[in-house]
Amino acid sequence: MTGQPLPSPSSISVQVVNGTGVTDQAAQTSQALQALGFHVAGLGDASAVGAEAETVVYYAANTPSDLAAAQTVARSISGAAIMAQDASEVPAGANVTVVTGTDFAVATPAPATTTATTATTAKGSKATTTTVAPTTTTTTTTTASSSSPSSEFSAPTPRPRHSPRGIRGPARRAAVRAHDRAAPVSQREVARGGRARHNPR
Repeated sequence: MTGQPLPSPSSISVQVVNGTGVTDQAAQTSQALQALGFHVAGLGDASAVGAEAETVVYYAANTPSDLAAAQTVARSISGAAIMAQDASEVPAGANVTVVTGTDFAVATPAPATTTATTATTAKGSKATTTTVAPTTTTTTTTTASSSSPSSEFSAPTPRPRHSPRGIRGPARRAAVRAHDRAAPVSQREVARGGRARHNPR
């Protein structure tokens, strides 16, 4: 009616009056209006006008703000509902007064909506981005070597010296002399079968 956007329910205070005598009709109506976001300024009772009555939304003055407030409330009510200007019906502290009738209902709040955003690549496939907390991995690698050097020193094994007993003739004597020069005294005794000889030089 005003050509301007309607105010939000949270900015409107409503007085609810039971106009039919039905038990708890005003209380139930006020709870339904509060669920939509309206503020309830108070409750009251009025004398029933007949077996059937319209629901009336009263506003105080013929101003754009009062009209917009009444229109916001009227759009929240279905059934036989009308708007009327009567300042005597709107107490201080309220913007609108609703006098309940015999055939009306208050709209239910719209369910909460969940908005899901899906990214789509140029090829038409859905792209999903996953963030993974960085982890620290410790890897221990053991390499087996083919040969391990020994930490202890091993003395070379001396080659055994044998007396050339299997040799005969002049070759034996030459071999014995060569053997005597290289062999220690104890081995010379064994090779000659007797005591060691020491030749003065």
